[in-house]
Parts: sequence; structure tokens; C-alpha cells
Amino acid sequence: MLRASLIDTERGQFELFKKGKGPPLTITHLYSEFNEKGRIMSQDLSEHYTVHVINLSGAGRSVDQTDEYTYSMDDAIHDLEAIRESLRFDEWTFSVYSTGGFLALKYAVMCPGSLTKIIAGGLCASYEYMEHASTLYCKDNPSNQRMKEMFTELRKPEIPLEEHIVLSKEWIMMSLYRKDAYYELLNRK
Repeated sequence: MLRASLIDTERGQFELFKKGKGPPLTITHLYSEFNEKGRIMSQDLSEHYTVHVINLSGAGRSVDQTDEYTYSMDDAIHDLEAIRESLRFDEWTFSVYSTGGFLALKYAVMCPGSLTKIIAGGLCASYEYMEHASTLYCKDNPSNQRMKEMFTELRKPEIPLEEHIVLSKEWIMMSLYRKDAYYELLNRK
């Protein structure tokens, strides 16, 4: 489990979850909400880094949208920079997956001196994937409704770990082209 805390910055208060030892690393995913359970990525990376899983504006107990700041990618990067500065880190590693890869690429362009490296997996080339019926994230996909139900359950902090594992596996299995690759993928670092 990760330890929850709140951090005050010049852009508001943000919720983060921390675990591990080593150089600082942050994980976020645009505006997904995280809790003490983190993600597989945060657990694995905490063996080598001090992982900070961050709820950006509007997620969890972090500041909500203000008149001054929006939910744009630029503002997300400025929020991350404010958090990094409040934590007194000169630089850190940024780790993301899926559409969070957009954020990583933009972060690298806007603030290259703040990043030691980017660890990114499963990146998507454009948002247009959400319009393709073969993806779970398209409303026309037959599995889309089930995926939304699973996400609703996974966001609940009171969900037992065993149920979290079962739902996470179901979501991953829905995402895999080759279902038989599931255990092979989990054993990779």
C-alpha cells in the first residue's frame, strides 16, 4: 500500500501517494483518480524509486478546477512542476502509460530540465483511438459498458484487495490481443 498525503503548492493542494526508496519518480495519468493501492507500475517501480502517484486537479482530494487553471495538458504540466518544486526536487523521473503518454511527451518538450527520464508504456498515437469500435474505450464497443462498471468499482477505496485484483485482471484480459500472454506480461518488469 502507498501512503497518502496532501501537498500545498502555489497552484493549490494536491493528493499524492508515496512508496519506495531511491530517486524520485512520479506517476499520473491525466485525470484518473488514484488511491493507496496504486497500480502494478507503481508497485514495481517502488523497488527502485521513491514513487509519488499524483492525483491531478479534479481527481481525488486534489484541488478542483479554478477560474485561473483548467484541465488542459499545459496546466497539468504546470501542476506537476508546482508539486515537484514543493517537494524540493530539482528533477525526477516521469512514468506513465496509455494516453498519459501524451502528457509525458508534452512534459519533455515544455520542461526538459525537470526530467531525468521518462518511463512510458502502451502509448497511444492520437485520441482518435477512442472513436474506433474495436477499442474498449469507444462507446460502440460491446465491452465498453462493462469496462466503465469496472472502473467505477476500482475507484472505490473500500474495495477489498482480492476484488481489486480480479477486476484489474478482467480489465487487462479485455485489453489483450493474446489472452494467453497475460501471465507472461505480469512477470515482466
